[in-house]
Formats: sequence, C-alpha cells, structure tokens
Amino acid sequence: LAFSLPVFTIGAASAALYYTARKVLRRDIGHVTKEFLRCFKGNFRQATVLWLILLGILAFLAVDIWFVYGLCRSGVLHRSVLYLLIVLAALVLTWGQYVFSYLSRFSDATGKILKNCLMICFPHWKWLFFWLSRCFSSGIFPVGFFWFRQDWACWAAG
Repeated sequence: LAFSLPVFTIGAASAALYYTARKVLRRDIGHVTKEFLRCFKGNFRQATVLWLILLGILAFLAVDIWFVYGLCRSGVLHRSVLYLLIVLAALVLTWGQYVFSYLSRFSDATGKILKNCLMICFPHWKWLFFWLSRCFSSGIFPVGFFWFRQDWACWAAG
C-alpha cells in the first residue's frame, strides 16, 4: 500500500505484488520484502509507462462518462450509453489486472504486453467476469458511483 500512494507507482507495485505472491505460493522465496523491492525496482520504468497508458484511457473514459451522465440527466441520451461506458471502463481495469500480472512474469516490449494481455483477456471470459466482480467488490466502482449522488438508486435499479 505504501508503494501505491503516489499515483504513478501503482503499476510497479502491482507487478511486484503479483511477482512476490507467485513466489510465495510456489515456495521459491526467502525474503518477501527483498523480492518485492527487487521486482519493484526492476519493473518500475515499464510498469509506470503501462500504468500511465491505462490511466490515460481511464481518464478519457471518466470524462466521457461525466459528459454522457450530464446528457442523460437532461434527457438527450439514453442511459444505455452511460452503462456501456461504465462497462468499458471496467473492462479496461480488468485488462490492467492482466497487464501487471503478465509484466511480473514475462519481459516484453510495452506494446506487445498490451496486445498479448488483450488477447488473453477476452477468450477467457470466465476470468474476465471474475476480475470485473473483483473491481466492483473492492470498491473501485462504488466510489465512482458516489460521485453521481442521488442517482445511485436509479443506477442500482437499472
């Protein structure tokens, strides 16, 4: 958690977390902190670039959601467009989970990592729903929904 406090280190901390968790589960590790820091330092540059790419996509989608929400409130657009954008943002977050776990295991170019994780993500739809449910249950989306205040009940009801 301390390594994720500045926004730009979330990617490197996530990759180090996946690497260390894999090592612990396979019992191939001596010191958890030492392995975490080694992976954090080793993947810092590439993980930061990947995180900033994903953050840019998510920021773009957040602005789209905000504008579409305003249009939905005024009655110009149907709410289904808003729901589609929210699902797309959830898919990008899911894609990010695959990106950092892939980075912790393999060394590839940034573009190749993004492409490979996209190809891994969608054929395995059962895991895709697992990651989506994880995003919703961890509080990522309820915090975003709180921004829409009084329409929370409308969102939940559909």
